[in-house]
Amino acid sequence: MPHSHSDILVHVIFSTKERRAAIADAFKERLFAYMSAIVKERGGVAHLVNGTNDHVHMLISVPTSMSTADMMRFVKGSSSRWVHREIPGTRGFGWQTAYSVFSVSRSVFKQVHRYISRQEEHHRKASFKEEMIAFLRKHEIEYDDKYLWL
Repeated sequence: MPHSHSDILVHVIFSTKERRAAIADAFKERLFAYMSAIVKERGGVAHLVNGTNDHVHMLISVPTSMSTADMMRFVKGSSSRWVHREIPGTRGFGWQTAYSVFSVSRSVFKQVHRYISRQEEHHRKASFKEEMIAFLRKHEIEYDDKYLWL
């Protein structure tokens, strides 16, 4: 039987709605574990999910049977419902509609993994906005600042 083989690694970054500090330390680990489980349930691999109180970074392998857009729709929708159901007092919790995704070569997997694992440390020096603009510039992605933060 023929098989499809792939190594589609992506680094996905997205914010909470209106970049609110809505991911409390009290449930952050549980949320990230739940998001990892959603990726696995959909046939992918969540190598690492981490972030701060206002945004998330995911290093995931996306299966050939699903687009990144579909994967993110499931992850964001399911995790938002989970927060509302499982965490008291989070009625206003939500994710920003958009997300950013960057391809990751296997040759830099360890560096990207290390970067994502050190989010709290990184954001003592740089804001989420500074980080996103740096990523967009590094990957030579054109953007209009007035639409970047909607």
